[in-house]
Amino acid sequence: MRSKWWVSLLASILVAGVVIAVVAVAATRSETRAPVAPSAAVADDQRDKTQTGDRGGPPPWAQAHGKGHGADPAWKEAWAKLTPAQKRERTAVLVRAHRRGMATWADCVAAAGGNRTEKAQCVKPLPPGLAKKNP
Repeated sequence: MRSKWWVSLLASILVAGVVIAVVAVAATRSETRAPVAPSAAVADDQRDKTQTGDRGGPPPWAQAHGKGHGADPAWKEAWAKLTPAQKRERTAVLVRAHRRGMATWADCVAAAGGNRTEKAQCVKPLPPGLAKKNP
């Protein structure tokens, strides 16, 4: 077994060579591609962001909702007191409510069509994991 150390050394060199070759090919392909012109949708998004002052970041439902991040740990205590069966039932209720909310949101977005003002009024529901934190 000790005399076969050169096999593992050779295998390591081959793997490193393959990785280097893949990186080199990817780098040359990205350099040779012509820059892609932004689509109209991307241009509209950029225009909207600059007009509204939006600098990106998490969506509104992922923010702390004014309470301060982690300021209200009461939901953790309440969740910890539940039995596994109660947790499964609570999660199932939250998932069903999320599915209904997403269907309603999708209908609202589809009905709004190209009207951005109407689309902005469509409210996306909280994901189940966040909904359990905000009863």
